[in-house]
Amino acid sequence: MRGEGKNLYHFAAPPDTRGMTLYEFLRGPLGLSRMMVSRLRREGGIYLNGEEVFTRTMVLPGDRVTIRLPPEDIGQVVPQPLPLEIIHEDGEILVVNKPPGQVVHPTRDYKAGTVANAVAYHWSVRGEPRRIRPVHRLDKNTSGLLVFAKNALVHHYLDRQRGKQGECMFSRYYLAAVRGHPPRSEGKIQGGIARHPEKQAFRIVSREGKPATTYYRTLRQWPDASLLLIKISTGRTHQIRVHLKHLGCPILGDTMYGEASPLIGRQALHAWRLTLRLPRLGLGRTFTAPLTTDLKELLRELSLGKG
Repeated sequence: MRGEGKNLYHFAAPPDTRGMTLYEFLRGPLGLSRMMVSRLRREGGIYLNGEEVFTRTMVLPGDRVTIRLPPEDIGQVVPQPLPLEIIHEDGEILVVNKPPGQVVHPTRDYKAGTVANAVAYHWSVRGEPRRIRPVHRLDKNTSGLLVFAKNALVHHYLDRQRGKQGECMFSRYYLAAVRGHPPRSEGKIQGGIARHPEKQAFRIVSREGKPATTYYRTLRQWPDASLLLIKISTGRTHQIRVHLKHLGCPILGDTMYGEASPLIGRQALHAWRLTLRLPRLGLGRTFTAPLTTDLKELLRELSLGKG
């Protein structure tokens, strides 16, 4: 078989695959999209027990399904020697701790100086030129964990995990310091997220918006503020910030959905913990990112009764 090594992914067919075609196995248990299967057939390779076969071939329990990835498309992100705090790196993912104030990837307004530019430089120095594939996004002034996939299959695999609510396959936990106290110590916020009808950069809770769910639990309370543990099962733009405003507890320092704070110069939101499952090992991995200096100082000031 051509392409032995890191470009190959092997999967053992479980007992419940009896009666499935290879295409059904790829689409079902592996969760690949039609587009991904078509690309693999066209540019890479799909093998059953070491032989390249048609996807209508039947799969039996215990069969070995192998995917050979197509050649990598590098993309256009310019490498820049910027600071990059790496939490974890292996052959499939790179997990970094994004600082506040840095954009994830180049945009019309931020053409350079992004996390993606730093990642491109890091990989170029290692002799691993790759396409930059962030699995999810963080707002410019949100700090914490950010995951990059190292190939198209891993990106697709993790992206599909993010869409499976309630299965804890791709779970993201945030810490947020908010104004006031939630009505209950823990709860769930549900409400579609839509663009503001007049301010395109803003988001609002709307019945016409995309479905979104945010879970919260109160960790600490002060006279006029709270520290919340947040879990999201969807990842809409500004979701946590919009939902907490809707709850009546805007994030401290969030000038877009709340008000400025003398204690912190950005929204007090940190992507603290993340759990995901990788395709090669099929095992769950959990990563955490320490609090930034400004958030530690904020919590200290709140504990002293300030703010």
